[in-house]
Amino acid sequence: RRRRRRRHLSSFAVAKRRYRGGMSRVGGNGARLVAALLKRGLVVGQGSVAPATTSASSTTTTSSSSLSWLGAAAAANASPASSSSSWHRRASSSSSADVDPLEYSPSSSSSSSTTDWRQNNRFYDMARENAGGRKLEENLVGALSLEPKEGDEWDQETFENVDGRRVEDGRYKQFIGRLEQEDIVSGNRVLSDPVRTFAYGTDASFYRLNPKYVLKVANEDEVRRLLPIASELRVPVTFRAAGTSLSGQAITDSVLVKISHHGKNFRGYEIRNGGKEVTVEPGLIGGEVNRLLARYKHVHKLVDQYKIGPDPASIESCMIGGIVSNNSSGMCCGVAMNSYHTVKDLRLVFVDGTVLDTSDPESVAAFEASHGDLLRKVSDLAAEVQSDPTLVALIKKKFAIKCTTGYSINALVDSPPDEPMKILKKLMIGSEGTLAFVSKVTFNTVPEYPDKASCFVLFPDIEMACEAAFRLREQGVASAVELFDRASLREFENDDKMLKLVKGLDCCGDGAASLLIECCGPDDADLDK
Repeated sequence: RRRRRRRHLSSFAVAKRRYRGGMSRVGGNGARLVAALLKRGLVVGQGSVAPATTSASSTTTTSSSSLSWLGAAAAANASPASSSSSWHRRASSSSSADVDPLEYSPSSSSSSSTTDWRQNNRFYDMARENAGGRKLEENLVGALSLEPKEGDEWDQETFENVDGRRVEDGRYKQFIGRLEQEDIVSGNRVLSDPVRTFAYGTDASFYRLNPKYVLKVANEDEVRRLLPIASELRVPVTFRAAGTSLSGQAITDSVLVKISHHGKNFRGYEIRNGGKEVTVEPGLIGGEVNRLLARYKHVHKLVDQYKIGPDPASIESCMIGGIVSNNSSGMCCGVAMNSYHTVKDLRLVFVDGTVLDTSDPESVAAFEASHGDLLRKVSDLAAEVQSDPTLVALIKKKFAIKCTTGYSINALVDSPPDEPMKILKKLMIGSEGTLAFVSKVTFNTVPEYPDKASCFVLFPDIEMACEAAFRLREQGVASAVELFDRASLREFENDDKMLKLVKGLDCCGDGAASLLIECCGPDDADLDK
């Protein structure tokens, strides 16, 4: 995922270099970026990018894309001096409120990189076929959308809290104005230019929603002050830490609140109880926390070393804020050591600006006094769920395996109804920032055993491999077991190193499968058992 991310940023940088040199050098991604800049009210000249002049009567308009909404001001014409290809408007007026569609007219010397991607594209043909006669439109970043069905039309001047329909009706301008006026977030920590909002329009997933603004917050107090304003003006905000999500949790076409993790911002930590507990802020990377715990053991000359329970594949790039908000688990920790089961305490900022620290009795008492009605409703909900044995059994069965879909409703059955604070704390884990902002978290760490052993075992069929995995889980002797089906084995059955390492790999049969088994312990003697 990190490699894919770098490629995306690299291609973006190449596109940026292309348009700086003039339109004659623009092609592929660069041409699309230029189109986006023109749509957003920028003039691209020979070797320069400058804001377009707009009249006082120009207003913000919307596209009909169901995936993202891009505000645009009507721009003056821009025709580069020397160009082998040309972009032009079907109609142009600096005072018009509408931005007309752009057309691309390749000249005879145009390079193949500017070929219309829709030609001979079976995916585009499938999309047109599935459109059922409805108009198919492409937005500035290549996302396709269908015109609404009859009766589902949307007034493009009316704000709706739905992706693609969060239009600027004055609330966003007022929101940013309030933040700057009250000196909460201002200056270069408020991003609104089309290039950087475009860059923040995606995470490690394949989704895209370009934010109207990106706010880089530096501390808990800024979050505490901006959330009530957002609530008052009905401005949706989305929190983002590292942005390594594969499911699009960290993108929005509204306001993206990005934690600024430079310097000491959101990077505080405290290790206690010989490494058995660690309190960290959301800007620290997961792997970084494990290295801090390893250093703590070395400096204090301790016998045992600890680590945080979650071990996602992106642990060297994802941050604590995302690990907790997504209830991360990982390849080896399974369910028992995921965020839900290893988080001890949280420090939370609610939408009304209230701060709750579940490790501080005074903070808990103050929250119980100010939000007693909320806690009563949590208790009532837990009591209602627990009164239904069938529902309780279904929830427990569902969360016995990895499940991060929706909220952590297992919190409603894991604690008695008369402990609403404990239930509330667990509900926050995996809520993706929709219930509160996590400004600090305390983990109960897990042992990091120094001795590990692994083996790769071939089985004649996948049924036997699954039976072996079940038995290993029952006995609790393995720390991790991973299944390789026949398709996976086929990927490296011609690799000489693997053939030397795993005997019989080249003649294991069409139905073969294998298990990669890892065991760990405090010493070799434990592994020998």
